[in-house]
Amino acid sequence: MYASITSAIGALSGPLHGGANEQVMRMLLRIGEVSNTEPYIRNAVEHKERIMGFGHRVYKTEDPRATHLRAMSEELGKRTGDSRWFKMSRIIEDYIKEQKGLYCN
Repeated sequence: MYASITSAIGALSGPLHGGANEQVMRMLLRIGEVSNTEPYIRNAVEHKERIMGFGHRVYKTEDPRATHLRAMSEELGKRTGDSRWFKMSRIIEDYIKEQKGLYCN
């Protein structure tokens, strides 16, 4: 049991796996407000900055986990009365899908 839990935690290490969600949250914190989202992401794409949380080696369409996480995020925003994180994420998701053809994961 302990080995399984330790392995699971270890699998989430590094910038491309467990660290990717941390980088996404840092980006959302930098954006700060829903109204800043589109200008921020447009500028990042124009300057060829890497946008974490998009593209997957296995899933070439939407990652099935993303479908569930999106619904959970929307529900959490409704329950707490603070849906800005969800709204910012959706703006970014739609923009990246349209401009780069990449799905969130």
